[in-house]
Amino acid sequence: VVASAGGRAYVATTTSLSASWTGVADPGSDVAYTWAIGSAPYGEQERAFTAAGAAAAGDGADGVDERGCVVATALGLAPGGTYFVSVVGANSSAGGQAVRMSTAVYVDPFPPVAGRVFDGETEGAAVAFTSATDRLNCSWTGFADALSGVSEFLVGFGTAPLLADATGGFATVGGSVRAASVSASELAAPLVEGTRYHCTVTAVDFAGNTATAASAGVVVDTSAPEAGLVFD
Repeated sequence: VVASAGGRAYVATTTSLSASWTGVADPGSDVAYTWAIGSAPYGEQERAFTAAGAAAAGDGADGVDERGCVVATALGLAPGGTYFVSVVGANSSAGGQAVRMSTAVYVDPFPPVAGRVFDGETEGAAVAFTSATDRLNCSWTGFADALSGVSEFLVGFGTAPLLADATGGFATVGGSVRAASVSASELAAPLVEGTRYHCTVTAVDFAGNTATAASAGVVVDTSAPEAGLVFD
Protein backbone atom coordinates (compact mmCIF):
# COMPACT_ATOMS: atom_id res chain seq x y z
CA VAL A 1 0.00 0.00 0.00
CA VAL A 2 1.53 3.31 -1.02
CA ALA A 3 -1.13 5.84 -0.07
CA SER A 4 -4.30 6.19 1.92
CA ALA A 5 -7.03 8.79 2.23
CA GLY A 6 -10.56 8.94 3.53
CA GLY A 7 -10.44 5.40 4.90
CA ARG A 8 -9.22 4.02 1.58
CA ALA A 9 -5.84 2.60 0.62
CA TYR A 10 -4.36 2.55 -2.88
CA VAL A 11 -1.73 0.60 -4.79
CA ALA A 12 -0.20 1.39 -8.18
CA THR A 13 0.72 -2.16 -9.20
CA THR A 14 -1.34 -5.14 -10.30
CA THR A 15 1.33 -7.74 -9.52
CA SER A 16 2.21 -7.34 -5.83
CA LEU A 17 0.76 -6.29 -2.50
CA SER A 18 2.41 -5.73 0.88
CA ALA A 19 0.93 -5.52 4.35
CA SER A 20 1.86 -5.13 8.00
CA TRP A 21 -0.10 -5.30 11.24
CA THR A 22 0.11 -4.59 14.95
CA GLY A 23 -1.85 -5.39 18.08
CA VAL A 24 -2.20 -9.17 17.71
CA ALA A 25 -0.15 -10.62 20.58
CA ASP A 26 -0.26 -13.27 23.31
CA PRO A 27 2.06 -12.75 26.30
CA GLY A 28 1.71 -16.41 27.26
CA SER A 29 2.87 -18.07 24.05
CA ASP A 30 4.20 -17.47 20.57
CA VAL A 31 1.82 -16.28 17.86
CA ALA A 32 1.96 -17.61 14.32
CA TYR A 33 0.48 -15.47 11.55
CA THR A 34 -1.14 -16.37 8.26
CA TRP A 35 -2.51 -13.87 5.77
CA ALA A 36 -4.65 -13.85 2.66
CA ILE A 37 -5.78 -11.48 -0.10
CA GLY A 38 -9.33 -11.49 -1.40
CA SER A 39 -11.68 -9.48 -3.57
CA ALA A 40 -14.28 -9.82 -0.79
CA PRO A 41 -13.93 -9.20 2.96
CA TYR A 42 -12.01 -12.05 4.60
CA GLY A 43 -11.70 -13.69 1.19
CA GLU A 44 -8.92 -15.73 -0.40
CA GLN A 45 -9.69 -15.14 -4.09
CA GLU A 46 -6.22 -13.74 -4.89
CA ARG A 47 -4.07 -15.49 -2.30
CA ALA A 48 -5.05 -18.29 0.05
CA PHE A 49 -3.99 -18.03 3.68
CA THR A 50 -0.20 -18.41 3.79
CA ALA A 51 2.28 -18.29 6.66
CA ALA A 52 3.59 -14.74 6.98
CA GLY A 53 6.91 -14.42 5.17
CA ALA A 54 6.61 -17.80 3.46
CA ALA A 55 6.43 -18.34 -0.28
CA ALA A 56 3.25 -19.82 -1.68
CA ALA A 57 3.95 -22.71 -4.04
CA GLY A 58 4.08 -21.56 -7.65
CA ASP A 59 3.13 -17.98 -6.82
CA GLY A 60 6.45 -16.20 -7.01
CA ALA A 61 8.99 -15.00 -4.47
CA ASP A 62 6.82 -13.96 -1.53
CA GLY A 63 8.53 -12.93 1.66
CA VAL A 64 9.33 -9.88 3.78
CA ASP A 65 10.57 -6.56 2.37
CA GLU A 66 13.11 -4.13 3.82
CA ARG A 67 10.38 -2.40 5.87
CA GLY A 68 9.36 -5.63 7.58
CA CYS A 69 6.13 -5.91 5.60
CA VAL A 70 4.98 -9.23 4.19
CA VAL A 71 4.82 -9.21 0.39
CA ALA A 72 2.84 -11.27 -2.10
CA THR A 73 4.06 -11.23 -5.70
CA ALA A 74 2.96 -12.63 -9.07
CA LEU A 75 -0.59 -11.46 -8.42
CA GLY A 76 -3.17 -10.56 -11.06
CA LEU A 77 -4.99 -7.65 -9.46
CA ALA A 78 -7.55 -5.94 -11.67
CA PRO A 79 -7.19 -2.20 -12.41
CA GLY A 80 -10.00 -0.47 -10.56
CA GLY A 81 -10.53 -3.55 -8.40
CA THR A 82 -10.98 -3.62 -4.64
CA TYR A 83 -9.12 -6.05 -2.38
CA PHE A 84 -8.85 -6.89 1.31
CA VAL A 85 -5.99 -8.30 3.38
CA SER A 86 -6.95 -10.70 6.17
CA VAL A 87 -4.62 -11.79 8.98
CA VAL A 88 -5.06 -14.67 11.42
CA GLY A 89 -2.92 -14.80 14.56
CA ALA A 90 -2.95 -18.18 16.33
CA ASN A 91 -1.19 -18.98 19.60
CA SER A 92 0.79 -22.17 19.89
CA SER A 93 -0.42 -23.34 23.31
CA ALA A 94 -4.20 -22.88 23.68
CA GLY A 95 -5.16 -23.06 20.03
CA GLY A 96 -6.93 -19.70 20.13
CA GLN A 97 -6.86 -17.28 17.23
CA ALA A 98 -7.72 -13.71 16.26
CA VAL A 99 -8.77 -12.56 12.81
CA ARG A 100 -8.30 -9.04 11.48
CA MET A 101 -9.00 -7.43 8.10
CA SER A 102 -7.59 -4.35 6.40
CA THR A 103 -9.52 -1.46 4.96
CA ALA A 104 -10.35 -1.80 1.27
CA VAL A 105 -7.36 -1.52 -1.09
CA TYR A 106 -8.04 0.04 -4.50
CA VAL A 107 -5.84 -0.71 -7.51
CA ASP A 108 -4.84 2.20 -9.77
CA PRO A 109 -1.89 1.38 -12.05
CA PHE A 110 -2.51 4.24 -14.49
CA PRO A 111 -1.11 7.81 -14.41
CA PRO A 112 -3.43 10.80 -14.35
CA VAL A 113 -4.37 12.55 -17.58
CA ALA A 114 -2.00 15.47 -18.09
CA GLY A 115 -3.68 18.85 -18.45
CA ARG A 116 -2.58 22.23 -19.74
CA VAL A 117 -0.64 24.92 -17.87
CA PHE A 118 -1.06 28.65 -18.54
CA ASP A 119 1.21 31.55 -17.59
CA GLY A 120 -0.39 34.58 -15.95
CA GLU A 121 -3.02 35.42 -13.37
CA THR A 122 -6.13 34.58 -15.40
CA GLU A 123 -7.11 30.92 -15.19
CA GLY A 124 -7.11 29.25 -18.61
CA ALA A 125 -5.69 32.29 -20.44
CA ALA A 126 -1.96 32.48 -21.12
CA VAL A 127 0.19 35.60 -21.33
CA ALA A 128 3.50 35.76 -23.22
CA PHE A 129 5.14 38.71 -21.46
CA THR A 130 5.22 40.25 -18.00
CA SER A 131 6.63 43.51 -16.65
CA ALA A 132 6.85 42.12 -13.12
CA THR A 133 10.25 41.17 -11.76
CA ASP A 134 9.08 40.08 -8.32
CA ARG A 135 6.33 37.52 -8.99
CA LEU A 136 5.18 34.72 -11.28
CA ASN A 137 1.72 33.27 -11.74
CA CYS A 138 0.20 30.30 -13.49
CA SER A 139 -2.98 28.25 -13.66
CA TRP A 140 -3.83 24.81 -14.98
CA THR A 141 -6.78 22.80 -16.17
CA GLY A 142 -7.59 19.34 -17.53
CA PHE A 143 -5.65 17.15 -15.08
CA ALA A 144 -7.80 14.17 -14.08
CA ASP A 145 -7.60 10.65 -12.71
CA ALA A 146 -10.57 8.32 -13.15
CA LEU A 147 -9.61 5.55 -10.71
CA SER A 148 -8.18 7.08 -7.54
CA GLY A 149 -8.39 10.83 -8.15
CA VAL A 150 -5.74 13.56 -7.94
CA SER A 151 -4.42 13.94 -4.40
CA GLU A 152 -1.99 16.83 -4.91
CA PHE A 153 -0.03 18.93 -7.37
CA LEU A 154 3.68 19.76 -7.40
CA VAL A 155 4.24 23.25 -8.82
CA GLY A 156 7.46 25.05 -9.69
CA PHE A 157 8.79 27.83 -11.92
CA GLY A 158 11.99 27.55 -13.90
CA THR A 159 14.03 28.77 -16.86
CA ALA A 160 13.08 25.67 -18.86
CA PRO A 161 10.15 23.25 -18.84
CA LEU A 162 10.35 20.69 -16.00
CA LEU A 163 12.82 22.87 -14.05
CA ALA A 164 12.11 24.72 -10.81
CA ASP A 165 15.32 26.73 -10.53
CA ALA A 166 13.46 30.04 -10.24
CA THR A 167 11.69 28.87 -7.08
CA GLY A 168 14.42 26.58 -5.76
CA GLY A 169 12.18 23.52 -5.96
CA PHE A 170 8.59 22.38 -6.27
CA ALA A 171 5.83 23.29 -3.84
CA THR A 172 2.98 20.92 -2.95
CA VAL A 173 -0.61 22.15 -3.19
CA GLY A 174 -3.91 20.33 -2.75
CA GLY A 175 -5.65 18.37 -5.46
CA SER A 176 -8.45 20.94 -5.75
CA VAL A 177 -6.09 23.89 -6.36
CA ARG A 178 -5.92 25.22 -9.92
CA ALA A 179 -3.56 28.22 -9.70
CA ALA A 180 -0.26 29.24 -8.11
CA SER A 181 1.56 32.49 -7.45
CA VAL A 182 5.04 33.13 -6.08
CA SER A 183 6.25 36.46 -4.71
CA ALA A 184 9.72 37.96 -4.35
CA SER A 185 10.33 36.21 -1.01
CA GLU A 186 9.64 32.83 -2.62
CA LEU A 187 11.91 33.32 -5.64
CA ALA A 188 15.42 31.90 -5.57
CA ALA A 189 16.70 35.07 -7.26
CA PRO A 190 15.23 38.21 -8.86
CA LEU A 191 13.72 37.60 -12.28
CA VAL A 192 16.00 38.47 -15.18
CA GLU A 193 15.04 40.79 -18.02
CA GLY A 194 14.55 38.91 -21.29
CA THR A 195 14.41 35.49 -19.64
CA ARG A 196 11.54 33.09 -20.32
CA TYR A 197 10.10 31.38 -17.24
CA HIS A 198 7.96 28.25 -17.36
CA CYS A 199 5.51 26.85 -14.83
CA THR A 200 5.69 23.06 -14.43
CA VAL A 201 2.81 21.18 -12.79
CA THR A 202 2.83 17.52 -11.79
CA ALA A 203 -0.41 15.81 -10.78
CA VAL A 204 -0.05 12.98 -8.25
CA ASP A 205 -2.91 10.53 -7.80
CA PHE A 206 -3.69 8.69 -4.57
CA ALA A 207 -1.76 5.63 -5.74
CA GLY A 208 1.38 7.69 -6.37
CA ASN A 209 1.19 7.80 -10.18
CA THR A 210 2.15 11.11 -11.80
CA ALA A 211 1.57 13.19 -14.94
CA THR A 212 3.43 16.40 -15.78
CA ALA A 213 2.82 19.38 -18.05
CA ALA A 214 4.58 22.73 -18.45
CA SER A 215 3.53 26.14 -19.71
CA ALA A 216 4.83 27.77 -22.89
CA GLY A 217 6.63 30.31 -20.76
CA VAL A 218 6.42 34.03 -20.03
CA VAL A 219 9.20 36.51 -20.86
CA VAL A 220 10.16 39.29 -18.46
CA ASP A 221 10.08 42.64 -20.29
CA THR A 222 10.47 45.80 -18.21
CA SER A 223 11.91 48.08 -20.88
CA ALA A 224 9.75 50.66 -22.62
CA PRO A 225 9.49 50.70 -26.41
CA GLU A 226 11.80 53.05 -28.27
CA ALA A 227 10.11 56.20 -29.44
CA GLY A 228 9.83 56.48 -33.19
CA LEU A 229 9.23 59.36 -35.57
CA VAL A 230 5.86 60.83 -36.44
CA PHE A 231 5.33 62.59 -39.74
CA ASP A 232 2.51 64.95 -40.69
